Amino acid sequence: MKILYFINKITNSGGMERIIIDKMNFLAQQNNYTLFLAYYGTKDDVSFYPLDKKIKKMPIPINADSLSFINKSINTIRLVRIIRSTIIQCKPDIIINANTILVSWILPFMKRKIPKIIELHFSYDGIKQMNTELYKSPIKGKILDLLRKTIYPLYHKMVVLTETDKLAWDLNNISVIPNFTSLEFSTQSSLTYPKAICVGRLEIQKDIPILLKAWKIVLKHEPQWTLDIWGEGSLKEQLQNEISTLGLQNSVTLKGTSQTIQNEYLNSSLFILPSLYEGFPLVLIEAMKAGLPCIGFDITGNSEIICNGKNGFIVKERTPQALAKTILQIISHPKTLPDLGHNAYQKSLLFDKERIMLLWMQLFNTLSNKQ
Repeated sequence: MKILYFINKITNSGGMERIIIDKMNFLAQQNNYTLFLAYYGTKDDVSFYPLDKKIKKMPIPINADSLSFINKSINTIRLVRIIRSTIIQCKPDIIINANTILVSWILPFMKRKIPKIIELHFSYDGIKQMNTELYKSPIKGKILDLLRKTIYPLYHKMVVLTETDKLAWDLNNISVIPNFTSLEFSTQSSLTYPKAICVGRLEIQKDIPILLKAWKIVLKHEPQWTLDIWGEGSLKEQLQNEISTLGLQNSVTLKGTSQTIQNEYLNSSLFILPSLYEGFPLVLIEAMKAGLPCIGFDITGNSEIICNGKNGFIVKERTPQALAKTILQIISHPKTLPDLGHNAYQKSLLFDKERIMLLWMQLFNTLSNKQ
């Protein structure tokens, strides 16, 4: 079976890129799958995450990041030609679009007989918040909402990450398939390190500032603890300045990215995810696989993974004080860490790679048989 994936960029270090490439690598190792990956960039782009050599790269030489209407119009015209050419060249049995910029609106109208899947990696609520961040005009947000409600049903299947999002979208072509992680751990954290960890892009969505304010409160009670924040993004300089302003230089470190993030999980005792929105936070699964208790706010995705009081805690109120109180609830009572960590690891087993990929392969077979 030939499968053509569309993704924004392979050089990104985000969770969406990680899971897409993990899925493709898994399929590439199966005897009956041939994989093609189309992305914005050039043939010389190096994937941040290891990409199986059997996967054929299909670069799209367009800058799709521009918000200019004129540039988008020109890009769309070029993109139609490139997509058509790519499909003819690959002759795929299934086409999957990972919510790729511009591609999402074009793909359903190309080679209509070929089954097409759109998979969303942000929650329904998260997409609405992203509209607010990118487009200050509510009219543009409403136009995008209308586009999605019109175009997404034209895909043969729409895959979301949670039952919450399935209900929110309320479309007839939806399936739920959660994420998994390919990170392997030979052991779990000993939970003896006075260190918390946060992993995510340094962008508005992750709301790192609220974590920094909460951490200042935490240090008043547990001054020996430190916080490592892993990730890159446009807010790095701003966050570094805030760390200095809050006097956290000796406790909080922006660590950048790592190809061996497993070691960082194992050298920590608590994972904190302060995001404003997520789809299905892959980092929570990774942290739990390392045996770390997890803390996150009450958003879609978190509540599907964190069982409040059992493997971590959901913070209901989005304030630094509420987050700090919850962090202290764990680290000030170290005897609770082993049970929380054990339950976290057990929860991660529900998102086993083979189990999740079986769901995908069953979906491919179902769509292929309907042709």
